[in-house]
Parts: sequence; structure tokens; C-alpha cells
Amino acid sequence: MGFTPEETHYKLVFEDPALAGLTVVAAEVSVDEFAEVVNLAALADPANASRMGAEVRRLLDIFAGSLVEWNVTDKRGNPVPADRRGVGKQGWPLMQKIIDAWMSAQADVPRPLPGSSNGGGRSLEASIPMAPLSPSRSS
Repeated sequence: MGFTPEETHYKLVFEDPALAGLTVVAAEVSVDEFAEVVNLAALADPANASRMGAEVRRLLDIFAGSLVEWNVTDKRGNPVPADRRGVGKQGWPLMQKIIDAWMSAQADVPRPLPGSSNGGGRSLEASIPMAPLSPSRSS
């Protein structure tokens, strides 16, 4: 019997106050896809604008394939589908921020435990002093 890992979903976090209220949930991608995303994101830089069309489309394809849900609406307030077409209708600055958050969620090491946590600490038994028993007086 084999082991099939569960798919991980990430609720993305945005530091930009302009994105307050934006909810995006995206699934993980394979290691190979993640490596491709990292390379494509590096190319999707305004300095490379003359050669980034195909790379950006591929980056959006991969992201859209992992997009589970979002609460993006159009100018009329209608929900934008969480699919490749909906992703492609958004402005690049917004999509860049979303993709950056998605990449960070997958790449980040879990955050350390809060300061109030002892991280499991030492057990009470481990703190009991241990010394060899004194030789028996009955012998």
C-alpha cells in the first residue's frame, strides 16, 4: 500500500493595504512546476519586457491551474471566475502581487512558535536530578 500526500491549499496573505479584503486560495504545485514558476517570475520583470510575453502567459497558466478560489470582482461587481480566463483579465500589477504571495506561501519555512510557547520544552521527568544509588548497606 502506497502513500498519497494530501494536496496543500494556501490562503494567501497580502501585506499591501490596497489589497485588504482580497481573498485568494491556491493549491501547491509540484517541485518541477515550482522551479519553473521561480524562473518565469524572474523573467517577468519590466526590465525584460521585450521578451516576457510567452513567459508571463506560462506563469499565468501554472498559477491559474492551482487557483482554488478568490473573491475578485469586475468593475460592475460581478465575480471573476477563478480560472485562466479570469486570471488573464486582471492587470499585471495585481497578478504579480498575487503570484508573489503564492510563491512565498509555498517557499516559506513554517513560522516559529509564538514567544509564549516553550516549543515543547523539557519534560518534568527530564528535570529530575539523577545520581547513582549509593551502595546497599545490607550486603
